[in-house]
Amino acid sequence: MAGTVEAQGGDTSGAGGAKAANEEPQRITFLGRPALVVTLGTGGGAGAGARSHKRPRHDEAGDEGAQGGIRQVARSMLRAHKLGVLVPLVYHTDVESGRATVEDVAGRPLQALLDDMVAEAEAGSSSGKAAADLDAAAAALGRALALLHDGGQVHGGLGGGSVLLREGDGAVVLTDFRRSFNSIVALDKATDLAGLEAALLAAAKAKAGAQQQQQQQGEQVGEQLQEAAASAPGAAASAEGGGGSGAAAAPAAAATSKPAEIASAFFEKLLNSYRPSSRMWSAVHNKLAEVRARGTSQGGQGASAGAASAGTGSNKKAKTAAAKS
Repeated sequence: MAGTVEAQGGDTSGAGGAKAANEEPQRITFLGRPALVVTLGTGGGAGAGARSHKRPRHDEAGDEGAQGGIRQVARSMLRAHKLGVLVPLVYHTDVESGRATVEDVAGRPLQALLDDMVAEAEAGSSSGKAAADLDAAAAALGRALALLHDGGQVHGGLGGGSVLLREGDGAVVLTDFRRSFNSIVALDKATDLAGLEAALLAAAKAKAGAQQQQQQQGEQVGEQLQEAAASAPGAAASAEGGGGSGAAAAPAAAATSKPAEIASAFFEKLLNSYRPSSRMWSAVHNKLAEVRARGTSQGGQGASAGAASAGTGSNKKAKTAAAKS
């Protein structure tokens, strides 16, 4: 490695390097510039870090496909950079270990901005700063993905954590190209967009679930307090004052849908920016409708299969009970 590398500790949250799933990147100074040492892909030998620039589609290779070699990941980042998409610069690669030294981009992930928007909406804040920042991020990300897709490249790992909003100007920086591949097929690009939508909605669902769990815990505590008050003198007065807990549950339940609403609105604004920026929008739009319909039908089939199996089980129990009687 050319130059002097000085290892430094510290928190790496919000850093712009591509991160492995269970890896904590190391923050260093590379030739006077802040950098991160991360795992970009597989390594282990002269040919181990390379793989084909083409990848099977997601419906053929599974949900995520296989992680690529470090050479191809670095090439994907370089190609995206040449297309005009902001990515962390790659300073040095080590094919043997699969690790690389990349630019440490100061900023925060897109998911953090979505969480801020949810908090602002639930608090009823009228500042509008998070909403304005989110609209700008949706427009910038739509243009960046149009550049990437029109250039014949698919990211393959889009989500709230792989999109970074650069500190200072809020520019969109794409990270984590470990599943990126080259493709001119509209279905691959539509799958890339649908993957982003699914990732944002999954994160929103997880956040709503956490909020619902907190609400249930609060209700349990309230019930315990009411039971304790009922066993003490003056229980009648306590019972009369405790009738408002059910009314408070409705606003709390409505608030749990806020993350999904905000994520869906963000994705639609992204598509509104992607549409005029892409030369291939018509084909990608048609395929996106197919991918969405396929996901919906698969979800419906899974629910129907679960209901059918539950019904079969209940019928068997009924027959067994009738035979015993």
